[in-house]
Amino acid sequence: MSFDGKTVVVTGGSSGIGRAAAIAFARAGANVVVAGRSRETKAGDFGEVAHLSVVDLLQAEGRRAIFVQADVTVAGDMRAVADHAVQVFGSVDIWVNNAGVVAPPSPFWTYDDADFDRCLDVNCRGLWNGMRAATHQMLRQERRGVIVNMLSTAAIRPHAGQSVYNISKAAAAQATRCAALELGPLGIRVNGVCPTVVRTAISRDFVESPEFRQWFRTVAPLGEPVDSEDVVAAILFLAGDAAARITGILMPVDSGEALGPPAHELKQEIQVGAPEEKTSLPLPTGR
Repeated sequence: MSFDGKTVVVTGGSSGIGRAAAIAFARAGANVVVAGRSRETKAGDFGEVAHLSVVDLLQAEGRRAIFVQADVTVAGDMRAVADHAVQVFGSVDIWVNNAGVVAPPSPFWTYDDADFDRCLDVNCRGLWNGMRAATHQMLRQERRGVIVNMLSTAAIRPHAGQSVYNISKAAAAQATRCAALELGPLGIRVNGVCPTVVRTAISRDFVESPEFRQWFRTVAPLGEPVDSEDVVAAILFLAGDAAARITGILMPVDSGEALGPPAHELKQEIQVGAPEEKTSLPLPTGR
């Protein structure tokens, strides 16, 4: 998949999914603008050569990448990112709204107001600001562009104890679909990616625990949390020419979590074949 000559903006691109996306786009030929509050990757990141910032890594490889310090919750910062991308590379062809935050689990009636405000501010307003900055620039260009929004399975199904995060991602999902409806006639596509739990620096402590892995096998048919590269594959597909007739979708990358628990639930084996065969197969224990 080639993105030669195209310019990609990735918000929250210093770590995790954003870092992996920035690297993948750059290695596919794109000019990459990493936007975030910090140039450095988060400690404990799973990213390739994680001790180097993503921009330093890409520039060492001879790729075209720059960092722009910005806060997604500030509309002016997002407009400045778009302007800087144009000044350096000449256009904004793909904008990935990746920046996001989570809130600690809690019953909805006990949530702290500050957690509610922060989740809505970053996950919804931040995405809103990014889409608007991208749209204003893309409408000035002869070659329009593509917006890809990082959502979550929380955008398409509720999770107990995560109402604040669920609300913020559901609002972001509706913003994605509204933008796709309005921008389609103007030549701009907008899609969302909805991952389940992803192995990143933020989730590392609990995703790698045996207890979590055992529990996840009871809630997702494929039984495994996903890696950043799994999510990036969906981002690149939706941003590329192969998805030229796709807009307004919310694509799960979730090991089937959005389907609900697998049919066997907590059983340790399943029966396959004709009734008289009664062939028993053990469940997989992981990759």
